[in-house]
Amino acid sequence: MRTLIRLALALLAVCPASQTAAVDVSAELGAVSDYRYRGLSLSDGKPAAQASITFEHDSGAYGTIWSSTIEEPGFEADVEFDLTGGYSVELVESLSLDLSATYYLYPSEQSSNYVEGTATVEYAQGPATLSASVSFVPRQSGTKDEDDRKRRNSYWFLGAAYQLPKLPLTVTAGLGHEAGFFDEVEQGGKWDWSLGASVAFESLRLGVTYTGTDIEEDALVASLALDL
Repeated sequence: MRTLIRLALALLAVCPASQTAAVDVSAELGAVSDYRYRGLSLSDGKPAAQASITFEHDSGAYGTIWSSTIEEPGFEADVEFDLTGGYSVELVESLSLDLSATYYLYPSEQSSNYVEGTATVEYAQGPATLSASVSFVPRQSGTKDEDDRKRRNSYWFLGAAYQLPKLPLTVTAGLGHEAGFFDEVEQGGKWDWSLGASVAFESLRLGVTYTGTDIEEDALVASLALDL
């Protein structure tokens, strides 16, 4: 909780009181039938509750606090907080770059906390969006293996989204590859994929996604999100 308070104060301090109107604040509540992250279940195949709050400044700077209930065998934590700060800029028309850092926080399992940096390039043309991103986790105390060695992790991802004209329907697809501390394989890394669709009704969104990896069974995940 102290960490969340410090983050909120830091976000408010970024913008002077005279420019408060330049900051947009949004929040979301949601639920998923299975919390899947990069294809792997972090809720043991069970439903999870999720929430987030985002601060966005006209300059392109932003901060997000995201949380979810989790349930992993052998892992004591029952909730995860992702604290993200970043900056997004338009390079040329339709092409943007986003740089961010995320602190993954587990209040009841703090020895597993870690930081990850991400760079994303996105191209948007009409109703279609294509993106490519790379995330990197440097060696740190939260990524120690059974031999007490600090390990690193990398993740590459390609994504696509298309919003159907005149319909509140968006279809998405993604392909990722992870290698390092979190890939859960002896060598070579793991692949994950997803194909989904979501429907928006004003502040309510309903979605369904088929996702999986080459090391765990695929799953059909339903989601519900409410913009506050």
